[in-house]
Amino acid sequence: MDFPIRFPKVICPHHPIYFDFIQSLKLHSGRDFGKGKVNSTAAVYAYPDTLRAQVPNLDQAAGLQAAVWTEQIHTPERLWFMIFPRLTALAESAWTSASRKDYADFSRRLPAHFAYLNQRGINSYNLLNPQSTPEVLGPAKSVRIDDGWGKTKSGKSK
Repeated sequence: MDFPIRFPKVICPHHPIYFDFIQSLKLHSGRDFGKGKVNSTAAVYAYPDTLRAQVPNLDQAAGLQAAVWTEQIHTPERLWFMIFPRLTALAESAWTSASRKDYADFSRRLPAHFAYLNQRGINSYNLLNPQSTPEVLGPAKSVRIDDGWGKTKSGKSK
């Protein structure tokens, strides 16, 4: 399906730049799409070029933004864990032309970003070494939900 841009708008589809969705299947709490689909750092970095088939005049977009719904994020530490390093990937992706994007190079530079964040007390998900950054969970009642339409992973209504 084609979604032409008829006037300037900011683009923010839930996949891949809703950062309340989990970034790895190794994580235990947060929204997911089911069927092994997550909002990974790699998917964020590839964005918005992955939309070209649906939005042929993508260059007319006014900009990009990420979104985070915080009903399942109860602490600043959890928020930081959910947004970093994906926010770093989105920033670079938004300012880099498709011809110059290099995810392997971005990945090589991630340790410097992690060091910068750690020095400032900002918790992040280290996708290169997940064991080094344990998942920050919300309160004990926090559950992993699917796409937010009212069903838990076990299929029970909320």
